[in-house]
Amino acid sequence: MQLDMNFPDRSWLLVSRSTDGGQTFTAPYGVAYGNVHFPGIAADANTGRVSVTWVNVAQNDIRAAHSSNFGDTFGSHEVAWVGGDLLTRAPGWALNAIARAPSIPMIRYNHIANRLTVVYHARNGSNLTDVFVTYSPCSTNCNFWNWEIPKLVNDNTTNDQFFPGIDYTSAGNLVVTLYDRREDGNNRDYQQYFAYLTSTGDAIAGEPNRRICRDAACTANNPNAAGAGDPFRNFIGDYQDVWTDTYPSEGNAERGISAWIGIGNVEDTYLSRIWF
Repeated sequence: MQLDMNFPDRSWLLVSRSTDGGQTFTAPYGVAYGNVHFPGIAADANTGRVSVTWVNVAQNDIRAAHSSNFGDTFGSHEVAWVGGDLLTRAPGWALNAIARAPSIPMIRYNHIANRLTVVYHARNGSNLTDVFVTYSPCSTNCNFWNWEIPKLVNDNTTNDQFFPGIDYTSAGNLVVTLYDRREDGNNRDYQQYFAYLTSTGDAIAGEPNRRICRDAACTANNPNAAGAGDPFRNFIGDYQDVWTDTYPSEGNAERGISAWIGIGNVEDTYLSRIWF
């Protein structure tokens, strides 16, 4: 991103590519111009198709563009999601007891299902946040640009669910991690949860959302606990992610690895294994 902090409407989403292992890069190619933010990029290794997504702040939607020549040029814009309330600008991206939680799309190209999948959080009608998933090409309930109408990821809409990450398994199923406040009546403390879904974002029978750390010693994370007097107090970082892999030492079993921010007296980065 080339952000113009004084004039956000003059910002650019730029893409450069390397064909020599990162030693050199091409001149930046302008994919989108305007009040654009929170870019993501994914590629289909089988075809070389490169996709980028971003938030169009002015229109309050998520957009995408694709390249069929390995990222050299990109085609027309698509609207992957529109409507509702993305959290795109201060102070509207503030959640209860947290300084900021903007709606940052996280994307993966699911090579098993041949779909570009996007997860994000947005406000619902109760002014709380939920996590949603959409994908292209669409299968059943499509918008004009052939994106699936977003589906709810969290199976409990109590309090805020936010900052999702996404990856997929060798069967094409989706693993979505998220911060979840369902266990706190004050809608302040969060735990790290995950959802195990089909490639189309539907719940798998017998697979409810689960807290990743199920031990009683796993304390809730209070965003007010860290950094008293610090200008970044209540800012837990707008980043987390998840990856899946196989483990030969465990009979090639598939596991997920979630990277996320937990809070004791300070904010730290944690890695958690996911069994699914």
